[in-house]
This record gives sequence, structure tokens and C-alpha cells, in this order.
Amino acid sequence: PATGAMGATGQLPAAAAADVFSPGPAPLDHWWQSRAAKISLLAGGLAVAALAIGVVWLARRPAVAAFSPPPHSVAVLAFVNMSGNQEVNYLSDGLAEQLSTDLARVDQLHVAARTSAFYFKGKDVDIHTVGEKLNVGAVLEGSVRVSGDRMRFTAQLIDAKTGFHLWAQTYDRTQRDLLSVQQEIATAVTGALK
Repeated sequence: PATGAMGATGQLPAAAAADVFSPGPAPLDHWWQSRAAKISLLAGGLAVAALAIGVVWLARRPAVAAFSPPPHSVAVLAFVNMSGNQEVNYLSDGLAEQLSTDLARVDQLHVAARTSAFYFKGKDVDIHTVGEKLNVGAVLEGSVRVSGDRMRFTAQLIDAKTGFHLWAQTYDRTQRDLLSVQQEIATAVTGALK
């Protein structure tokens, strides 16, 4: 007699029964795992493609030249009026202009044009940016305070690359001493730049 899948006793063999009655993955779970795998593969492929595009873009991009100003170059910024008196603006601007002229007379010293340097008057710009824009290695800045006949001048020569002071000085004088202060500052700056 033909027994088929059933054994002689009319029961399923143990191996066949285990296959039929064992809990397998539910169809939805299998679908989700497959979809998650596809999404993961797609995301990984996109990440690799983006990385490859970034590497190619960086390799083809022109190199940015490092800030390299000429040696012994300086810009004289407008001196800041710390007095609050508008008439002192003429004094502080005149002092910076005269210093720029005096420094320009020194051989082998490159001085940025006054009109270019005065562009930054009243603007809150860091020294490194000023140096890059004017292509100078140092920036001379300062302030003027006036009280009666007394004047206080502060001058600071700053390395445009590092932002550190190369030289700084404060001068307390009377208004009669204005020309001598200009000369003292110009001489000190020249010495600091050489």
C-alpha cells in the first residue's frame, strides 16, 4: 500500500512535522529586513559617492595663497579720538596722515596709501583682515585724548599675521609738542620694522 507522506502508522514523520509546524519568519518581518537592507545599501552607496565627489572637488580646486605681505610693509590707520570732542578728529586724522607721510620717506619701507588705510576708520575689523586687504605685514594704530592743553597719544604697531604687538608706547605731551611726538613715533616704528 502507498503510504505517501504519512508513515505506516498514519502519522507524519518527525522531520516533516517539524517543518510544517515550526514558526518561521512572518512574511512582514522578512519584507522589513529586506527593505532595511536595501535602504542601508543605498545610504552607504550615496555616502561613498558624496565622499568621492568631495575628494575630486578638493583636488581640482585652486590652492589659496597664504597671506605673504612684502617685508617692511605697514599701514597707518586713522587714530581714534578718545576725547569725545569732534575737533580732535582733525588732530587724530592729521597725526595719522603725517605719520604715513613720514614713514613713506624711509627707504625700503612700504607704506599703504592713506586713503586705503583710512577706509577702515570707524570700522570694527580685526588687524589680520586689515593686513590682508592692504597687503602689509604690520599695522600702526593709536588713539588721541585731549584734556585742556594736555594730550595723550597711544601708538601700537601690530604684526598683521599674528595679531601680536611689535611695539607700543604712550606719550603725554602738550599741544606745542605735537610735531616732536609725530617724529618720535615715526622713528620708533621704523626701528621696530627693521
